Amino acid sequence: MHRPPLSKRNNSDQVEEYFTLQEELSEPLKYSLLGFVDKGFRDKQTVNQFERRHDQVLPHVRTEMLQALLKGDSFLLDAVDYLLGEWHDWREVKSYLDDSRSIYDVGRDDQGRYQLQRRQPPELSNLVDDALSSRGRVYDHIRRAVAYAFGRNPQPNDACFESTKALEVIAKPIFIPNDQKATLGKIIGAAEAKPSKWITDFDAEGDDDISAVVDMLKLVWETQLRHGDADDLLEVPPKRAEMIVHLAVLLVHWFSSGRIRVSTSRSA
Repeated sequence: MHRPPLSKRNNSDQVEEYFTLQEELSEPLKYSLLGFVDKGFRDKQTVNQFERRHDQVLPHVRTEMLQALLKGDSFLLDAVDYLLGEWHDWREVKSYLDDSRSIYDVGRDDQGRYQLQRRQPPELSNLVDDALSSRGRVYDHIRRAVAYAFGRNPQPNDACFESTKALEVIAKPIFIPNDQKATLGKIIGAAEAKPSKWITDFDAEGDDDISAVVDMLKLVWETQLRHGDADDLLEVPPKRAEMIVHLAVLLVHWFSSGRIRVSTSRSA
């Protein structure tokens, strides 16, 4: 976090307000992002591909093209997002967003390409970065979950679905190793039926040790849309989906680091 301006840092209320994430693009941020787009759109083929993918025709005169991009935040962000996906310098864009305390940040999609996404809580960003850079089926699901939850056009239902799949992949070998098709619901049932079979680094007394993990798994499982349930929501609220993805990332970290495991000392 950078230092707040002198004019604000002697007042705690002003400092707090200064670091509140900004939903709208400030004028300085717009012009910084426009400079990034201007460099990326020097190649006519790049501009033409952007136009085809976004069903938009940009003015041929460069000054008019830049003015067109400035007219709407969404159009400018589309251009930045497109260039990030084509492997242009993501660090430059991230520095602009960080300086401006923007709600947007640079992340990666499920294919590993850079993209604009909504900023994530700093306390979980390292875990998310580790998950996004790891290999394996479980992390493929996590990458998709993060992209669906925090992309500029969130897909909350898909984010929750991928979070569930990630937990099923990593938890099955620990809870139901002989059932490759076990759902998260079945995994939860097994843990509740014989809780003494598993321990965690919580090191709590008796069945309380695994119960906290089971409660967390239930939070993820209960976001799944039930077939034919008239009382079920058609769409998971976006903020809930974000929390579910963060929860899944944390649980995957715990499972992969051995913090949740089969007990060798307790009787089954």
